[in-house]
Amino acid sequence: MDATSKADLPDYAADNRLPPWLLPDQEGKPAGRHLHYRPDILLIPSISLAAALNPDFVVLPSERDTIHIIEAGYTADTNHAAKQHEKAQQQQALAADLREAGWKVQYTPQSAISLGFAGTIRKDLHPLLTSLPTKPGSAATPYTTTQSPPSTTLS
Repeated sequence: MDATSKADLPDYAADNRLPPWLLPDQEGKPAGRHLHYRPDILLIPSISLAAALNPDFVVLPSERDTIHIIEAGYTADTNHAAKQHEKAQQQQALAADLREAGWKVQYTPQSAISLGFAGTIRKDLHPLLTSLPTKPGSAATPYTTTQSPPSTTLS
């Protein structure tokens, strides 16, 4: 989503803006409100990218379609807690709007990722990364316990 420019999106990303079918216009809500939100990562494993890119695609919000919102941010290596708190608050309005529209949303303080400028990541990211419903071999597949994380970890 918002982790890069539209020109630099990888093949497995649909856009850097929310699609209109995710938050359709409703009476009493601002038109085009889906354009207001820019989460770093928004993952809906039950909806294929090909379907989502189809201009005629329409889906009704469902409890079977869990939306995962993940925010990431860089910080000083000694400031992870503050950055994680900031990122955990950033998309609360989006999560509430999606829930109100009928979607099941996974967005908690544990859905925030802080990355240290010197390459540190927090050890407590492992549960988040391994719980994401991604397919093996995909770019979104997190490291496993048999692999080393890409950098030094802090407790």
